[in-house]
Amino acid sequence: MTSEQLIEPGYLFSQHSLNTYLRCRRRFLLKYVDRQPWPTPEDEDPWTYQEHLLRGRIFHQWLVRQHLGLDMAPIVAACGDPRLRAWWEAASRFDRDALPSGLREAELPMVVPLGAYRLYARYDYLALDPGGDAVIVDWKTLEHLPSMRTLRERAQTRVYLYTLVAAGHVLTGGVPIQADRSAMLYWFANFP
Repeated sequence: MTSEQLIEPGYLFSQHSLNTYLRCRRRFLLKYVDRQPWPTPEDEDPWTYQEHLLRGRIFHQWLVRQHLGLDMAPIVAACGDPRLRAWWEAASRFDRDALPSGLREAELPMVVPLGAYRLYARYDYLALDPGGDAVIVDWKTLEHLPSMRTLRERAQTRVYLYTLVAAGHVLTGGVPIQADRSAMLYWFANFP
């Protein structure tokens, strides 16, 4: 690594790090290169923000457990958080049968080379038919619904679709995944 090179070859970029870079290069430098802890967003109450993050993690864990075939009824019934229960009720109405059914995976990580670096994605839910359609589902617990334009242009959409097309053949036994048959579906718990 030269003195001018801030990021070592082999560095693992994610949609989070790239999104940070696109928003603020200085914040990217401090957070990902210099490894400085970054505080809660300035416009957020820190306790409310942390509570929302924890609730979102729990919601994602519940969806993974459901995918694994675990009976979620006792867990949901024991939950005293009305927001989390409302999210779960909305998610239970999501029609997974409408998705491709050849392969379905929850919390699937993918890493692909990107020049001298690597690009990382972790799909909340992936459904695909080898040689057919592929749909990445991303469960969102945002308080506000972003515009379609924002969703199309966000780093997550680009990174996730790119990694799927670049490395999806690993999941299909060698059959390439076509970009024009791949889609990103954002599902919003607060706006099902």
